[in-house]
Amino acid sequence: MQLISREEIKALIEQPKGNCVSIYMPTHPAGPEVRQDPIRFQNLLKEAETRLIDAGLEQKEAIALLEKSHEIDTQEFGEQMGEQGLAIFLSENIFRYYTLPIDFQELVVVTDRFHIKPLLPILNGNGRFYMLALSQNAVRFFEGTCYSVNEVNLSH
Repeated sequence: MQLISREEIKALIEQPKGNCVSIYMPTHPAGPEVRQDPIRFQNLLKEAETRLIDAGLEQKEAIALLEKSHEIDTQEFGEQMGEQGLAIFLSENIFRYYTLPIDFQELVVVTDRFHIKPLLPILNGNGRFYMLALSQNAVRFFEGTCYSVNEVNLSH
């Protein structure tokens, strides 16, 4: 898992003003809820389209702005996610999305800048640590954050 960096958040904040769409949704890496994630995603895109139209865009312009988001709406949607939350940022010149270890509430924000407040917990205390596990039969190495611990593949 790659956490979003301070630099990436700073770049989102400094983007030119205009119609900026920020979408947050919880995702499910396993279980029956995985099948509902693509449906929730489509519902959030419809809500974003409605909010863009309310902000003064024509329907055709709103659809064109959100078109890039369909890149992640594939059959493998659930397999791609694997974390607890999805954050998507769309504007005329920007399309970025992150799978993150935060269980977001469903949220769609359309304003003249990206809504990054739900990302702030990642900036607080996201220090990394390492752990070495030794036994008679194996040596294992782990990299961790306050959100997860992942085994590092050791090459011989």
